[in-house]
Amino acid sequence: MTDFSFHAEVAAEAIEKVGRLFNAAIDDILGELLQNARRAGATKVVIDQIDDPRFGKAVCIADNGAGLEDPRSLFSLGHSGWSETLSRSEDAAGMGFFALANRGVTIIARRKGSSGSWLVQATADAFHGKQPVNVGSGPQDRQGVTIIFPETGNENVAGAVQHATRFYPIPVEFNGATMPSSDFLGDAKHIEEWRGVRIGVFSNNPGRYNFDNANFHGVTLGMPLPELRQSWHRSFFARIDVVDCAHLKLVLPARKEVVRNEMFDALLEEIDRIYFRLIATSGPHSLSFKDYQRGRTLGIDLDEAAPALRPFSPMFAESDRNEFLPAKPIGLNAHIYEGGGPLEEQNVARAFAASAMLRRLLNRTTPLPAISGTTGSAGSPSRATGWSLAMPSRRSIQPARSRPRDGLTGWRSSLRWEMPRRWISGISKPT
Repeated sequence: MTDFSFHAEVAAEAIEKVGRLFNAAIDDILGELLQNARRAGATKVVIDQIDDPRFGKAVCIADNGAGLEDPRSLFSLGHSGWSETLSRSEDAAGMGFFALANRGVTIIARRKGSSGSWLVQATADAFHGKQPVNVGSGPQDRQGVTIIFPETGNENVAGAVQHATRFYPIPVEFNGATMPSSDFLGDAKHIEEWRGVRIGVFSNNPGRYNFDNANFHGVTLGMPLPELRQSWHRSFFARIDVVDCAHLKLVLPARKEVVRNEMFDALLEEIDRIYFRLIATSGPHSLSFKDYQRGRTLGIDLDEAAPALRPFSPMFAESDRNEFLPAKPIGLNAHIYEGGGPLEEQNVARAFAASAMLRRLLNRTTPLPAISGTTGSAGSPSRATGWSLAMPSRRSIQPARSRPRDGLTGWRSSLRWEMPRRWISGISKPT
């Protein structure tokens, strides 16, 4: 056998399946066409719902950009027709226009460098290579590119336009009204720019009701960005706004998730660094010991966590009745109790309120010794010597280290200084 080599290629039959690259939803179509208008240098986009002689109910999108050099670039899968610089900067893949593959389209586009225009008509079969795309001359002195495609079913065009233009950087007019637009990081408490990406830090989770935390020039999607929570102090969440980042790429063709490459890993690490830098300059913190170590590993000089816990307040079976008191600093004379659920905690509360024997026993306890390791660091491996209750069969208080946990008697082996497990402290010795 003779050795040989060859290059990979796309078979001609693949074009027949191109309609399955996208689901032909109005959201996908608007997202792709708006990105094309922005890349073409448009300063305004007008979207109208019209009655078209060819399609009937249709959507018309017109921009005032540079126009079109060669209409074949729109119908060449994988060939974007954009400049090398723009293609590299935005990872333009030449696939987005095929979001129209299951609908058909009419295009009126100014010929770049002339006063004439193209008139392009393509059916759904033309996108799939089964029919030719027809190209003729359009009207003179046409501006930019106008694209007309049919509406389908009962799709909500108005809602899709509103969603697509929320963070779009160019003014958009829809059915005669200017669409509102805002900065994707407008509510951020802190913003830094890193490698062409704006990173916004938020005190409240902006993705609680909307999971989109990344914006690519108006196209939003959800990414697994890190968050940093504290027990008693403000937590940190992030959004990113991509300005000019060639190495942060999206999975093709739909562009609805990020490629997990070295750039993405570096972005996650930088977000963590920003969080820890903010904590280092904002005073006391209540990071978990794991997060404290992570910050130190990233080179951030963090102080030890503030030693504070919630005062005791027994839990109820009805969660809406639970009272979570503000955290308070703890001292060496505090008694620390690990919550055991509503049944045990309600009994403990009654015991503290009514048991003279319990008060006498508590009065004979020794002060809480100093905690080794990182003082107050939630989740640290340090242990606090305290007291546990054997409920409900025994009513006496026993040293926490007296015996291991037993499923029958309910003994607890020790009390650990951990969060976010529900620790209750601040129980002073009764007088």
